[in-house]
Amino acid sequence: MWIDEWLFKEKISIKAFAIKLDISRQYLHAIISGNRRGSPDIAKKISEFTKGEVSLDEILFGDRKMRKKPPKER
Repeated sequence: MWIDEWLFKEKISIKAFAIKLDISRQYLHAIISGNRRGSPDIAKKISEFTKGEVSLDEILFGDRKMRKKPPKER
């Protein structure tokens, strides 16, 4: 599952999730949009926080070109 899909499912905003991860909203948005890759530490935090629903592989190596239509932006 992609991060934005998980956020949509859990009804959590990007800003609120960034605060929980102790990163900037801009950095999280760049990861979600595929403009940046999350660091291994951030990828681990995201995977742990989502209880594995968002995997380390998707964060570090996911190909955003292969994904389905994203959920509605917040």
